Amino acid sequence: CNISMTIDPERYKQRPLTNEEVFKYSCDVCFVGAFDQNRERILSKVKEIEGLNLKIFGWIGWKKSSLVSLYHGPLNLEQMVKLYGCAKICLNINGRNKSTDPVMNGVSLKTFEIPASSGFQISDYRKDVDDLFKIGEEIEIFRSDDELIDKIKFYLSHEEERNKIAKAGHERVLRDHTLDKRVKEILDSIQTN
Repeated sequence: CNISMTIDPERYKQRPLTNEEVFKYSCDVCFVGAFDQNRERILSKVKEIEGLNLKIFGWIGWKKSSLVSLYHGPLNLEQMVKLYGCAKICLNINGRNKSTDPVMNGVSLKTFEIPASSGFQISDYRKDVDDLFKIGEEIEIFRSDDELIDKIKFYLSHEEERNKIAKAGHERVLRDHTLDKRVKEILDSIQTN
């Protein structure tokens, strides 16, 4: 078990938002993270979806990218939770230098933070995600740019399915991926050995 890949549910609870916060964080698709060329390439394709409201938050490297007009600055944890609760789709694009780099094991903390915040997540495929969530029921994944675009279009027009997956993902995180749960698993493992 990897204790670092857990969440404290109390820190990810949705809190009431002001009208200004609703305006700031509401969007069709959001991405939070550091700039890299692969992310810029993928998000540039997402941006081309007609009528899409895409917002990018994170490190200031985005200020020097071709997507600077979509960059809305850095976020602290409380702000990120609000964003994930307001956005219709939260993208999780794990860091890779190029789209041709092999699919890797492991997932980022966002894999847990998005559903903990009651957000709907589409993540690039990582080998370990199968052991953490039910794909298509608790999380959505993409293996190619075209698949991502198709899934964004589908879920933007299918709110009920999107909300069902977000709810199931949230329940899964609270059931299986909290710090308390991981500590209990470790202690149980120690006691049986």
